[in-house]
Amino acid sequence: MEIAAPEKPGLARGREAFARRQWSAAFDLLTAVDAESALPPADLDCLLTASYLLGRDEIADELSARAYGEWVSPR
Repeated sequence: MEIAAPEKPGLARGREAFARRQWSAAFDLLTAVDAESALPPADLDCLLTASYLLGRDEIADELSARAYGEWVSPR
């Protein structure tokens, strides 16, 4: 039986900020979590959306490519 790793507090806060449309907070929180360990594809989608909405297109483009790769061939 595989035990899931505990969720990081920053990830939950990043998801909440995204849900509240607090794009800058979502970007900062999700970026910090992603720097520690790779975000799952759904959270990468949130991070790339926040990036686009903040005008950080280059970052969002890179995240989009990463998310696509994760969706089509998950680990």
